[in-house]
Amino acid sequence: MSQEETAAPFYDFNYSRFLLKDLYDIDMQPDDYIERAYNVYRAIGNIATAVYSFKFTIDSTGKVQLPCNLEFIEAVSTGQDNLNDSTELTVLYSNENISPNGYMADIILNPTDKISVPQTSVLHPTGNFIPYQLRGTAGNLHLEFSADYVNSSCVCIYRGVIVDADDNPILFRKEAEAIAAQLAFLDTQKRVFMRDPNAMPILAYIKGEANRMMAAAKVPEHITQNQWNRVFSALTTHNRKVYHSSYKPLQ
Repeated sequence: MSQEETAAPFYDFNYSRFLLKDLYDIDMQPDDYIERAYNVYRAIGNIATAVYSFKFTIDSTGKVQLPCNLEFIEAVSTGQDNLNDSTELTVLYSNENISPNGYMADIILNPTDKISVPQTSVLHPTGNFIPYQLRGTAGNLHLEFSADYVNSSCVCIYRGVIVDADDNPILFRKEAEAIAAQLAFLDTQKRVFMRDPNAMPILAYIKGEANRMMAAAKVPEHITQNQWNRVFSALTTHNRKVYHSSYKPLQ
């Protein structure tokens, strides 16, 4: 789960398609919707990610297929100490808040009168780093290794998108509403260029609504007092810190 989060209120990716019809009476073919909604989702930028790891053995081809939800590779190494016995993906950390404040500085006060700053994280691999080449296209990427590493047992740690049952990105409600509004705006704008006389009168309205919802979707749902405590702690110089004291924003 994410760090000191309040909740994880996710919707599947097709929920915006329902809102598009329900709120704006616009029907869109499933394939067209996925393509267009995904572009809007990327424009919002709040990508729900988790840190995954998986172990593998390099065979004679020197190629290892990567999961389709990969966003960024963190490390490829020979160590497997931090993995369970499963051959499937291991979720090391799930960042479900997905906002500019989704991860706060790890500066907290502990009962031993010391400021606790962890020296390792789930992104820290064991073993030795090994060289690789990233090949393929988005959604179909693989790692390539030289013949020197054939039969080596390795681990890959990466950041991947959290997906729904259909392997599409999950959404917060504000993101789903923003996608629906933005698609409605794009549809109306297209009809204006097609000289539809009924489209022009509502273009300004739907553009404003889409912009407002897109901006709202980029703002966190809620910031917990725990997270504010980390913010205040990180902003306070060490000579002003008070041990056993939290920076509570509410009195």
